[in-house]
Amino acid sequence: MKKVFSNVGEQINILKSKNLTIKDEQKAVETLVRSNYYVVINGYRTPFLLDRKAGDKSKYITGSAFEEIYSLYMFDRSIRIIFLKYILIMEQNLKSAISYEFSKIYGSENYLRYSNFACEDEKNTKEIFFLIGSLHNALSKAIGKNEYITYNIEKYNNVPFWILANILTFGGIINFYKLMKDEEKQYIARKYFRVKVHELETYMELLNAYRNICAHDERLYNVKAAKFSIAHNEYHTYFGINDTSENGKKDVFALCITLCMLLSREDKMKMINELIMAFDDLDENIDSIPITKIYNMMGFPHNWKEIKDINF
Repeated sequence: MKKVFSNVGEQINILKSKNLTIKDEQKAVETLVRSNYYVVINGYRTPFLLDRKAGDKSKYITGSAFEEIYSLYMFDRSIRIIFLKYILIMEQNLKSAISYEFSKIYGSENYLRYSNFACEDEKNTKEIFFLIGSLHNALSKAIGKNEYITYNIEKYNNVPFWILANILTFGGIINFYKLMKDEEKQYIARKYFRVKVHELETYMELLNAYRNICAHDERLYNVKAAKFSIAHNEYHTYFGINDTSENGKKDVFALCITLCMLLSREDKMKMINELIMAFDDLDENIDSIPITKIYNMMGFPHNWKEIKDINF
């Protein structure tokens, strides 16, 4: 059967028929017109629905309100903005470290030379040539659009890697790092981020997956990065998360841990304080469910705020 269009008034009646309280109907109408029923209700109703064992799973918990669902929606928007800000900081940190160390060894122009990558491993051959091609492509697209690229091409007939790195996608710089020589990757991972190469690669992939979610304004709070799972580390141990548990490995708490592992202490503290404010604001605006239910859906331990005091 095809979905039948319902106007906003009908949408309100549907919600009320499912045991959802609406404290201010006029404001709810304005919200749904502005924000879209599907995005707000279908995206954020889950914590407020009856458990399957408790009855009709399409009905809402007694006492739950439209305003609570909207508060969760606004909370999700807030944490997307917070996480995106610090993912972008990490992206810039990574680009800076990689471009600096590569240029220090090979000079400013030799990022298009096959022999400067891990070419001793024959399985990398195709990937290296694909990478070089993508770097050429990034340069050609930027000429005439990016003033720094255009200036360097016109004046020097080349673009230093530390400038080119800034216009590469996050996925592009991750791929560049993966194809660097092992000793160079180890040096960057250890010196700048105090982790092992395989850990840094997984952290970068997880950050990139969540970056795309945040940048495209998609639901974040209960989403898991299915393809990437970070390894058990000191944060998991501190919070008593078993090494076989998925909590904190591919969920939003894994994103939080990853940023805490890689950011400077100053940026880490700023991020955690902003997240605490967002969670506290949500807690003040939901009454029908405990905030711990949201913690559980996000993979956050109930004492997660202690993360600000951890300094591994």
